[in-house]
Amino acid sequence: MDGIFGNQDRGGIGAIIKIFKEEGRKKKRKGKKTQEPQIPVVLAANDPDLSKLRPLKKVCQLIRFRKVRIPRIVALLKKISLKEQIDVEFEALEEIAQNSEGDVRSAIVDLQALSEEGEVLRLQDTRRLSSRNRKLRLYDTLRGVFSAKSSGEARKLLDNTTVNYDDLMLSVQDNLPLRYKDPVELAAAYNLLSKADVFRGRVGTENWKLLKYFFNLLAQATTIKPQTFKPFEFISFPTRISTLFWTRGKRTTFKGICAKIGAKCHVSRRSAKIDFIPFIRAILKEQKSSPICTWLELDSKELDYLTSMEPL
Repeated sequence: MDGIFGNQDRGGIGAIIKIFKEEGRKKKRKGKKTQEPQIPVVLAANDPDLSKLRPLKKVCQLIRFRKVRIPRIVALLKKISLKEQIDVEFEALEEIAQNSEGDVRSAIVDLQALSEEGEVLRLQDTRRLSSRNRKLRLYDTLRGVFSAKSSGEARKLLDNTTVNYDDLMLSVQDNLPLRYKDPVELAAAYNLLSKADVFRGRVGTENWKLLKYFFNLLAQATTIKPQTFKPFEFISFPTRISTLFWTRGKRTTFKGICAKIGAKCHVSRRSAKIDFIPFIRAILKEQKSSPICTWLELDSKELDYLTSMEPL
């Protein structure tokens, strides 16, 4: 799904969601009973946290595939070696598996490459392997830094992340209450996070020499007390950004109302929001079809929004 890209695929995500909704409304009738369709739709993506996939995540059940554990990769490589009649040391298989970082395909490719020159493979032969410098995405970054045994280990993980720095900081902020149940530890973590936020602002778009301080403080915030870590379900995308995305329509409606009030009353949008909206809402409570709404040219959608919105 993360292959959907550019103008040629514009509207593709929306079309897929529409298909889901239409199929969900269909029902097969058997006598008097009704059944929902039993045909599942499976979508695959390398990075489900991409912003363009957010609408899909709202209507799908997300199933993450974890990295394969090293012992299982070793067992598979040993099985392949036996079938291919390769005399290989167990330590060599372990080294190949470790270097793969949980990627089975990479491990098999390395085994094939190292054994092409002969039918014997020893540990010293694995020195030719190049380290796989994989960049970490959001979920893997969060899981790594919150499971790190020291701030130094967390710092190394942050060096290899591809996540936007602001998204990363917001995600850490959302997950801190899940990580620390002790209010004292949580307060200390938020204190470090606030300092990291200061350095993120100082970094801006050009002072990259300050980025190391941002990473150091972020690593310290996630490793206040590593030995007490217990696994938890991560909030893998910043709640604040998700909220802004799903409330975009409401915010657009509200801005339109303020613009109409500003144009009619010759005031700024800010003044319309603070000084005029509360009085208009009070009028609408008493009289929904007030002449003032006709004068402001508010449509039915805008009127419904004003009557149902939370007080400012």
